[in-house]
Amino acid sequence: MRTWVVCLLLGLVCLIAISIATLVLQLPPELLASPGPEKDSGQDGPPLVPQKRKGELTIIGPVNDVSDTSDDGDRYIAAGRPQSLLAPQDPLPDAYLVPSTGNSPDTPSRGSGNNDLETNVDVLSATDISIAVEAETTTPATVTSPPLLLETTEDGRPLVNTTTGMVAGFKTEVLGRKLDVFLGIPFATPPLGELRFKKPLPVKPWENVLDAKEMGPPCYHISFASSWNWAASKKPESEDCLHLNVWTPNRHNATKASSQLRPMLVFIYGGGFNIGATDWEFYDGGVLAAYGDVVVASMNYRLGALGFLNADIEDIPGNMGLYDQNLALRWLHENARSFGANPDHLVLMGESAGAVSAGLHLISPMSRNMVKRVILQSGSPLWDTPDNTADGVKKATEFAEIFKCSNATHNFQDEATAADVVRCLRSIEADALFRTAEKALGKRVLTYHPRHGDDFMPMNAHEALKKGLFKDSDVLLGVNKDEGSIFVANTLPYIFLNGLAPNITKDEAAFYLIFFFQYIIRTGTRNIRDHYFKNIKDRDYPSVRNAFIEAIGDYLQICPTIYYGEVYSEFNNSVYFYHFLHRPSNSYWPEWLGTAHFDEVEFVFGVPLRFPKQFTEEEVQFSRHIMDIWMTFTKTGKPPAMDGTPWPRYSELNPVHMELSPKRFRIGKGLHADHCRFWKKFILK
Repeated sequence: MRTWVVCLLLGLVCLIAISIATLVLQLPPELLASPGPEKDSGQDGPPLVPQKRKGELTIIGPVNDVSDTSDDGDRYIAAGRPQSLLAPQDPLPDAYLVPSTGNSPDTPSRGSGNNDLETNVDVLSATDISIAVEAETTTPATVTSPPLLLETTEDGRPLVNTTTGMVAGFKTEVLGRKLDVFLGIPFATPPLGELRFKKPLPVKPWENVLDAKEMGPPCYHISFASSWNWAASKKPESEDCLHLNVWTPNRHNATKASSQLRPMLVFIYGGGFNIGATDWEFYDGGVLAAYGDVVVASMNYRLGALGFLNADIEDIPGNMGLYDQNLALRWLHENARSFGANPDHLVLMGESAGAVSAGLHLISPMSRNMVKRVILQSGSPLWDTPDNTADGVKKATEFAEIFKCSNATHNFQDEATAADVVRCLRSIEADALFRTAEKALGKRVLTYHPRHGDDFMPMNAHEALKKGLFKDSDVLLGVNKDEGSIFVANTLPYIFLNGLAPNITKDEAAFYLIFFFQYIIRTGTRNIRDHYFKNIKDRDYPSVRNAFIEAIGDYLQICPTIYYGEVYSEFNNSVYFYHFLHRPSNSYWPEWLGTAHFDEVEFVFGVPLRFPKQFTEEEVQFSRHIMDIWMTFTKTGKPPAMDGTPWPRYSELNPVHMELSPKRFRIGKGLHADHCRFWKKFILK
């Protein structure tokens, strides 16, 4: 178990390195160590207009004939005569299958973790939090779901009928609660051959029963230092990666009233749009589904050049990864009832780049009417990433030149030859496409990010937000205490990752700060230095280090998240802000890095409840509290009261937040207010 945790924590290095590299994208390699009152269709809609009230959405999915054949490959089981397949052996780590006695398998000791996982599963102790889950009335959309033909296969596996075919999952038990789990469901036609770089197409319906007991492979992503050996994915990368997963407790069939259906929480992973996969152990949705009594889903989406290269042509339009997410949401919306979920109660949750994505879906005319509310962890669409709109074609041309697919006479700007360039790029093996580009471009390979000016995102996110062109929604968002620490450490690892807290002077830190920002902001870097270091003594090492960390964290995560909350609340939306303060006791990182980016994720997904011996008893209880906050918001649009005190709404005029730590939850105000006022002229361009 300890090896597993260390490997995953080492994986965080990669996540952080990606974001840092993105920021220093132009450094030379040698220097680098709402619609209006009438709701739109929820799909391809008209130009964005302000949306201020709810409407209805009708989605009619095809009903598929189910045949009795069994010759469509290993993943399909003949309907009507299901094969006698045993439930998967150890489909998840042993600690996941918690017996009803509450005893967990042996794991390396990490403090005095409480192994009695039945305690407080359904009712949380009122010592720290009082939960008031309010009944919520909604007007259900008219959705024609596929008929639920069977509940289980002959050997007892859960079976659902979807708009694209029958799916057989497996049963498991988490925290004494039985779950039906469906893994690796394809939602798009594999983007291979002529479909590489294009927007995804819906998956073709299958006739036999899909065997959904294993997650699909991860999408291609940037490579990592082999010495870290951190990769959690169990399968090799593949272009055929567009699959989704569903965890559901005690399914209701499609004839149940919406009031009897559960909310569906859809998670979008982060990783700078260059790395990530749904099969990382942190992202297992079983504990959330069991503990929160909600349906949990997740999806893969294309990354890097395959997901975000922008040549501004139909064959390479950019935003392919976001179109993947949108198509997955459409599939989940159409089939929610089959999994016991309310199609009008889809809640998006994302971390880092996943939070950027979730926020964009609230703005996009293609997605916004499928989303009820969002949870944004350490990220927002106002994140100041390298431009992939105005510079998109230039970067795509540079990419094509690496493979000798583009030159002065054959390029994307020339309509007559653009198709030849695309054809050439499609002829290259996917692995070579990534690895060769990494060697040629260095950190600039990490700069393929979302664009605007297309069907998904007609305008810049900030412009859309200012005009109120987004879905009215409740928003829970927040940041971690030391968001910038790992970004700093990975910018200069030989200084900051040697195991000791670095003692750098004010002048040294100022130099590194200018080095960090000069190729991103280009002007005003000395103003940044003066703002953060003007009142610090030269050899006050802790203060110098903390100011450096604050500068990076404010720019990357904290201020863009605050700006999103400010703008969203201006339109009378309920916004709730948290500040996560706890550093995990089993953190891999040096203590001086504090509560780093990504540190909240394991508590949100209930990892301490799966592996209680890896955490202290206090942290197991803390994870329960965090899940209670997230689940109460998912269901009601409001976080729970804290010791009887309501969680106040956030706004620019009343910038209050809730501080989250195992010791106490308390209200704070004006998080990094002075710093974020300073950054506005740089970030909100």
